[in-house]
Amino acid sequence: RADADRALAAVESRRYIDCDRFRGDLLNARGDWAGAVKSYEAGVARAPSLPPVYLNWARALLARKDYAGAVAKAQAAHQRGPKWADPLEVWGQALAAQGQYPAAVAQYTAAYAYAPKWGALQLHWGEALDRMGDRTAALDHYRQASALALSDADRAIVSAKVAAVVAAP
Repeated sequence: RADADRALAAVESRRYIDCDRFRGDLLNARGDWAGAVKSYEAGVARAPSLPPVYLNWARALLARKDYAGAVAKAQAAHQRGPKWADPLEVWGQALAAQGQYPAAVAQYTAAYAYAPKWGALQLHWGEALDRMGDRTAALDHYRQASALALSDADRAIVSAKVAAVVAAP
C-alpha cells in the first residue's frame, strides 16, 4: 500500500489520464468509492475524447453492480473508441447481469469483430447463450474459450461449463 501511495504521489503533478484511471481503480479497490469517482472524473475532464478512463469506470461500476451506470460508461468508451472490443464486452456483461441476454449477445458479437481470439469474451458469450437456453451454441463458445488464453479462474469456469453442458440431458 505504501509503495502504491508513493508511486501515485510521484506522478500527482503530471496528471496523465492513465494515472487518473489507475488511481481510481486503486481507490475503488481500497473501498474509497468517492475518491475513485473523483479520479475517474478528473481523467474524463482531462481527456474527454479518449476511452480508457470511461472503460475503467465502467468496469468499476459493473463490479459494484451498478449496471445502468456501467452501460452508460461502456457506451461512452465505445463512442470514443468504436473499434475497441473492451467497452462492448463490458457493456455485454452489464446487460447479461440484468438478464438482457439477447442484447448482451449482440454486444459480444460486435466485440468479436475486433477481438476474435479473446477467451474471456467467448466465455461470457457462451454464458449468455446458455442462459438463453441455446446450449449447443454455448458449448461451441465454451470450447472456443478453452482453446484461447484465459486466466486460471476463467479456465476453471470454462471447464465446469463444458462439463455441465455435456452432462445435461
